[in-house]
Amino acid sequence: WQQWPNLRLKQLDTFLKRCDPHKRALILKNQCEKSFNPHAMLNTTSYWRLFADARHEILFCALPKTGASSWKSFLMKIASDTTSDVGPPHSTANLRKHGVKVIQNYVLAKEVTYYKVLQVRHPFTRLISAYKDKIYGKQFGHMRDCLFGNRNKTSTLPAQATWIQFADYVARGSPDCINRHWLPYDQLCPICQMEFDAVTKLETISEDVEFVMDVKNISRVYRIDQLNAKSGTVNKTTEDYLKELPEELFSKLKKMFQNDMNLLGYDIDEHQRKPTCTQCC
Repeated sequence: WQQWPNLRLKQLDTFLKRCDPHKRALILKNQCEKSFNPHAMLNTTSYWRLFADARHEILFCALPKTGASSWKSFLMKIASDTTSDVGPPHSTANLRKHGVKVIQNYVLAKEVTYYKVLQVRHPFTRLISAYKDKIYGKQFGHMRDCLFGNRNKTSTLPAQATWIQFADYVARGSPDCINRHWLPYDQLCPICQMEFDAVTKLETISEDVEFVMDVKNISRVYRIDQLNAKSGTVNKTTEDYLKELPEELFSKLKKMFQNDMNLLGYDIDEHQRKPTCTQCC
């Protein structure tokens, strides 16, 4: 994945204190023990998916806009023992064809003794990625009412949503406008209900995948490829996007993603609007 090394180099000042996936999983477990309600259950279970590679006994929780498509493609390759293109990663039939089983039963997933992997990225960079992939340069379609409420549909509206309009829409959190591509992680995956063995991050994906491959004795002949990358506005950085957010809107989003950041070792510099990490990146 040629763009991943560039991503790492550009963010070295942010992600200096890198911890391996096993240590991150231990930190996640400790954070969950401090804050998780054992009686709480996911209320959006229709949105989450886990993917099992029986050949290597790996169970992967796919969180949209974290590199999940690339991970699923990688799982299909190692499960079917091929280095060739394996086709669409979102097709259940294609996943099964290549030896990857889709699991939506929480009890079953929890009892599986496979090596459990959780893939994440900073919640704010994930939100920007969702905007660039799902909103930027596209017509509103079914999102029109969610973005602008109950305005008269015959009124004059811009053809496309701006970053600020999209961010405001997400911050409102209307239950009628839920979308898995920007829902908080703890509403998409049983992060605290299950005990994960490894937490991999998009910011350090190359090293993290190699770590998992070594743990599971997977040949380095396989590689994980970049899928679904979107550039958005040319020369516009993460900080540029975040600095455009009005203070009140930024605070609402920070509150919305605060639990995810606490659980997964992320933070954000409120003054510079710069994604950072806490005890472990």
